[in-house]
Amino acid sequence: MTRPDVRPGTIVIYTDVACAWSTVTIARLLRTRADLGLDEQVRLDHRCFLLEDVNSFPIPKKLLDSEIPVAGALEPSLGWKPWQADPSE
Repeated sequence: MTRPDVRPGTIVIYTDVACAWSTVTIARLLRTRADLGLDEQVRLDHRCFLLEDVNSFPIPKKLLDSEIPVAGALEPSLGWKPWQADPSE
């Protein structure tokens, strides 16, 4: 794999598009960047991928649903809660 071209002052992060843990990490990273007054000096280059493509199988909804209370408690500002409507929606 070739090394990505990254400009100075840039953080490159690769995450699954639906990863709760990545979302918590990014929320904390952005908050810390703001708290340190580095919004203009530090950029985030967010590169998404589908974990299902890497694993060659879909992640079970039951597993994803079980992460919401735990990850949501780590970052209450995200407002996560279990889906209450029909799963097809």
